[in-house]
Amino acid sequence: MHPEVSRAFGAFSERFEGRVDYFYLDILGLVTVGVGNLVDPIGEALRLAGAPWFFPDQPNRVVTPDDLGTDWHAVKARQDLARAGHRAFATIARLRLASAGIDELVARKARAVEETLKHGTPAFGTFDSWPADAQLGLLSMAWAMGPGFARESRWPAFRAACTARDWRDAALQCRMRDAGNPGLRSRNDANVRLFTMAAAVEAQGGPWDRLTPETFARTGALGAPRRGPVSRPAPAAARVSGRRRPAAAVARRRARRRGDGGDVGRSGTTA
Repeated sequence: MHPEVSRAFGAFSERFEGRVDYFYLDILGLVTVGVGNLVDPIGEALRLAGAPWFFPDQPNRVVTPDDLGTDWHAVKARQDLARAGHRAFATIARLRLASAGIDELVARKARAVEETLKHGTPAFGTFDSWPADAQLGLLSMAWAMGPGFARESRWPAFRAACTARDWRDAALQCRMRDAGNPGLRSRNDANVRLFTMAAAVEAQGGPWDRLTPETFARTGALGAPRRGPVSRPAPAAARVSGRRRPAAAVARRRARRRGDGGDVGRSGTTA
């Protein structure tokens, strides 16, 4: 995947999956952690034995694979809470996964999903040359359904659109069934916008490796660098003469002092 997609993927996914540092059950009763990362069956969880887990109430205690298994089983046993949301498991799960561990888990899983998509479904074999927005859209679908979602005879219209690089048609064909899972609706809307933006990039002949500003502004893909002269987020607010000045005004004022015109990049903001 393009580097900008790789950088943006984690923040983009958090918008739909959240970021949870302990085991919990998704609505299907499957054990999950991080940014919607399934670790079910138990073997998937035990693969994380080398990750930076810790006991919040015993920070110096070494976490063993047995500890990980005990925590996993305690969560898995509470199928009655599968639709209660992740917070219902905050006191059931004793272990916590450090933020760096979540980042590594998401990045590693994204790379594995990419390889499965490219080598498992011929229609996605040219993924490396796709516009960045189309790459992010496909990864988003695979994160929700699994990287084998379009194998064999499944999703024929979507596969045909990708083969033809007809991203506008891909936008029409990419919606996942969200009956009984309302959380998918916002992801579906974001994916439609991604493929629509990819169509615009394809029509103008690139740039293929950059996410469009609209993607940053409307899908919440905050992980990639901002465009424009401001390289870091402006503070939420600053105190000036006893009152709070809006962040955008603060950023423009600082930019004018630097002599760069005060053009605050908007591509890193959410709608």
